[in-house]
Amino acid sequence: FTFIGGLNAIIWSDLVQVAIYVTAALTVVVFLLMKIPASGVEIWQGLAHTPEGTNKLQLIDFSLDFSAPFSFWALITGVAILNACNFGLDQDTSQRLLACKDAKQGNQAMFVSVFATIPVVLIFMTIGSLLYVFYQRPDLMIQEGSQEVMTKFDGQDITVFMTFILTQMPPGLRGFVTVGVIAAAAVNSGLISMSSVLVQDFYRPWRDKRGPKPEAHYVRAGQLGMVVLGLALFAMSILCFYWQQYTDTPLLTFVLSVMTFAYSGLSGVYITAVFTKRGSTASVIAALIAGFITILLQQAYIVDYFGLPPAWKSLAFPWQLCIGTTVAFLVCQLGQTKKSEPAPSAAV
Repeated sequence: FTFIGGLNAIIWSDLVQVAIYVTAALTVVVFLLMKIPASGVEIWQGLAHTPEGTNKLQLIDFSLDFSAPFSFWALITGVAILNACNFGLDQDTSQRLLACKDAKQGNQAMFVSVFATIPVVLIFMTIGSLLYVFYQRPDLMIQEGSQEVMTKFDGQDITVFMTFILTQMPPGLRGFVTVGVIAAAAVNSGLISMSSVLVQDFYRPWRDKRGPKPEAHYVRAGQLGMVVLGLALFAMSILCFYWQQYTDTPLLTFVLSVMTFAYSGLSGVYITAVFTKRGSTASVIAALIAGFITILLQQAYIVDYFGLPPAWKSLAFPWQLCIGTTVAFLVCQLGQTKKSEPAPSAAV
């Protein structure tokens, strides 16, 4: 950030962060395999046939369980909308794609980024499976010639990864992996993109109407915007801590469900703009608000507080996003029909 600056600083610093947390994740996989006395075949069989009667190796769930966030039907509906919003409407991603030389390179970058996530996801799925064996399968953790179970874990599911790092890994390696976890949660590029939107899309148009200002003024405004947004994210993190504790949902599911608050309205407006000729400034704003409120009404604490039907809070976040998108789309459709421009006359 200091020596390079600009977009290059964001891209290269993010690349370093990715390299750190992927290397840290691979280190955890190797260390877990060293700590588990069972062979690879025994681990595989133990994951395929668990005492609970489930198959931990099953990748696709075709059940029609609307409380399952990652079933096949949820993936091709709500999760697909979530990914479309992330790649097409998210400011952080859009800024990176706009830095490409042309649309073709942008398309290639998008596809490469999707395929590059597959091995990373598999690495962390492997960590989760091995942690299950380490803490919840004493039959696989008994060393040969000994009846003593290696270890057990009775805490919350969301803390099991960090608990293993802090209690089972040696010093030095423990610090490296902890830094990797922190790198995965870095929000520096997100703060920069949000500050850019705050200044360029909101503050600058308002300020220009009251007289021109030098560019240095907007640079300073962007710096102050970073501080304001940083404090806002800090307050949001505190709220999310208690929110997640109340809902008692896995951390990944909770994080993705928070994204639906913004994406429900955005996706409804996007569908209206691309596939219809309706919508206005007022209906767009109303659709964004309607999508947010629709998701809010499906949260457990709102359902419990207002005595709404309990079935509302049992829906997984992909289905909540589908409902929020539908409501936002219908609200956006209430806007005045756009006047189509006459086709240019053919040259004689």
